[in-house]
Amino acid sequence: MALVIYLFIRHKSRQGIYISVLVAIVGALPLMQSRTISAGTVEVAAVQAGVKHLGLNFNERAAQVFYDHLALSRQYLISTKVKPDVIIWPENAIDIDPAIHVEIGRELSELANAFQVPIIAGAVLGESETLRNASILWRPKVGLDGEYIKNHLTPFGEYMPLRSLAEFISPFAQKVSDFHPGSDVHVHSINSARISPIICFDLLDDGLVTRLTKQGNVIALQTNSATFGRSAQSAQEFAIARIRAVEHGRSIISISTSGVSGFIDRSGQFSALTTINQAVVISKRVQLFEGTTVSDRYRPGITWSVILLPYLAALALLRRRGGKI
Repeated sequence: MALVIYLFIRHKSRQGIYISVLVAIVGALPLMQSRTISAGTVEVAAVQAGVKHLGLNFNERAAQVFYDHLALSRQYLISTKVKPDVIIWPENAIDIDPAIHVEIGRELSELANAFQVPIIAGAVLGESETLRNASILWRPKVGLDGEYIKNHLTPFGEYMPLRSLAEFISPFAQKVSDFHPGSDVHVHSINSARISPIICFDLLDDGLVTRLTKQGNVIALQTNSATFGRSAQSAQEFAIARIRAVEHGRSIISISTSGVSGFIDRSGQFSALTTINQAVVISKRVQLFEGTTVSDRYRPGITWSVILLPYLAALALLRRRGGKI
């Protein structure tokens, strides 16, 4: 990078600038290569059951969303010739705490026990003042066997900033219940797979994604896009997930209640892409990867370099020109 700045300052011609850019690109290529290594595979079936009504009121009948995912999973497990190692449901697939509502827990156990397959599901735990957005692991003959509580809650969706002011401005603010964020990271272990759950808005938190990735060898992005209807939000989130896959050298299983869902490899290529509100099960033998990338190891330094170096180069250029732009 120092060479780039030197060439940029020394050569006032357009050719000098081109040389500087070329040196920067060539020099960065080794850093862009992932050092993660293959660590086996896991057979995954991800369930996108869709919702009856897209929009803010998608979950007026929370039990219906659960039973739709349950039924579609059962149909798939009966018909498939390849038994999955794990079934993955999206965020908000279970909006009724299975530990409190025993009939929900019983239905989950019956499905897991009948087919001897664990289920990773997005669930709302607690009630009223103790709500938590979670990714839970439900094992055959065990039941609940681990949970990750969403760390980075969505403002205006899972908590209301400046609530008193917001409620004064709009009566709709009263309809937003405040969830409690988690503070720890947790991975779901399925045989050799260590699945790092990322729940929707978590995806935007660089530090959190890095922490989760370092503990796992594959990522499960569980999200709910139903409230955004047929807008571009879901496709935008999927695009961000593709960047995260390259950044951390991991495969990603991206599963949404209503789409877009799909599988992403560590180079950012995707497969089995679903459409909005399509009821479908997508399956794939997903590659596991161990190790860390340059981004994982040096993310803070890289971030500050990208921010500061252009300013330093500009200051050096101004100094050389005597302060003239």
